[in-house]
Amino acid sequence: MQYNPRNYVNLDFEQSTGRFKGFFISFKSCIDGFNHIRTLLFLDGTFLKERFKGNLLAARGKDGNKGLFPLAFAIVDFETIANWTWFLQHLTKVVSSARTLTFVFDRNAGLLESFPTVFPSAHHAYCLQHLQANLRDKLRWVDNRGKRYGEMTSNAAESFNKWILDARNYPITSQTNEDIYEVYSFPTVLIDVGKRSCSCFQWQLNEFPCAHAVVAIQNNGRDFSTCVEQFFTIDQYKTAYSGYIQPIPTVDKSSFSEDSFIIYPPTVKRPQRRPKKNRIPFREEKLS
Repeated sequence: MQYNPRNYVNLDFEQSTGRFKGFFISFKSCIDGFNHIRTLLFLDGTFLKERFKGNLLAARGKDGNKGLFPLAFAIVDFETIANWTWFLQHLTKVVSSARTLTFVFDRNAGLLESFPTVFPSAHHAYCLQHLQANLRDKLRWVDNRGKRYGEMTSNAAESFNKWILDARNYPITSQTNEDIYEVYSFPTVLIDVGKRSCSCFQWQLNEFPCAHAVVAIQNNGRDFSTCVEQFFTIDQYKTAYSGYIQPIPTVDKSSFSEDSFIIYPPTVKRPQRRPKKNRIPFREEKLS
């Protein structure tokens, strides 16, 4: 906080025992940069394997080039409903309430319970890889509202260049007016440049033109930048990464005195070893 005073940081511990409970951090440069990328956040937790164990919770976005954009991190003792609620409550402090967000996460019990109470107006979309395991059960909870920008999984999607790789090979004809075109491909599709739509639905899903739409826009003579969501523009991409995180020169030699307040590590539950079963030695005897 001394070198990056506008970061959002919260350190939580048990008042009675002084033991660590949670640490949340979101760098100011990441907070500002998120305002210039898509309104999409991926939530996930993963185990820590060091001496004191614990879990790392994270909220990540995606920039216009489909690169992962870190927004917030937290270290907690366990991945529980209470800890996810605590994480999401602090997350509300670093995202703008004026933006309607879409969250992508799996069926973690802590997230399913805490998300609707902390982000009641946000949209929730599941990762299809998690839905595939038990489609019938998971579809009861799916909420497909909100803009997903074509992100149907938690993994990185295909790059924009793949969408327009074969665009120059498609013949094109104009129909009805200057905005509607029929592109002969496999299969043939209908483009409405004015409504930003294609019958292949990729333009509507991704919020940037598909390969069919590219040739229609070129033939229409319209400025290509007006047909792309602002989060995919170079200016927004550069602005998202324009901030910086000031390094901490004393990170390895922090000052400490006997009067300093000490936060103790959480109590770690070690997995119990299974008792070995009594084994009867086998002895082969020769028949006489």
